[in-house]
Amino acid sequence: MGWVVAVDDVVAAAGRTGAELSVIERSGLRARLAGVTTAMAEPALPFFIERDPGIADPGAAGDAGGITWVEVAGDAARLRAWLDGAELPVRVTDGDPALLGVGIGESELR
Repeated sequence: MGWVVAVDDVVAAAGRTGAELSVIERSGLRARLAGVTTAMAEPALPFFIERDPGIADPGAAGDAGGITWVEVAGDAARLRAWLDGAELPVRVTDGDPALLGVGIGESELR
């Protein structure tokens, strides 16, 4: 499992982190990604996504309530630097790098 953070400028995120860029396309929709390889190697870190203009967040209008928190194990300082200090609802515990759980609305997935 992995997690992703939406950004306005994925090229800037890639430049800041040294992450590689990639593009995904399906059914006429396109998004640019940065850091997928790093996130696969260090699951406490997210990769970054920038959607084409006008493409809404697919979970924004869902009935589930949206993502309310993410819990990871790993190096909190490395995560903070990777996110450039962005304030996100992420819980970090010590341990081997891993995605431990996610809150979606009132539900908890582990």
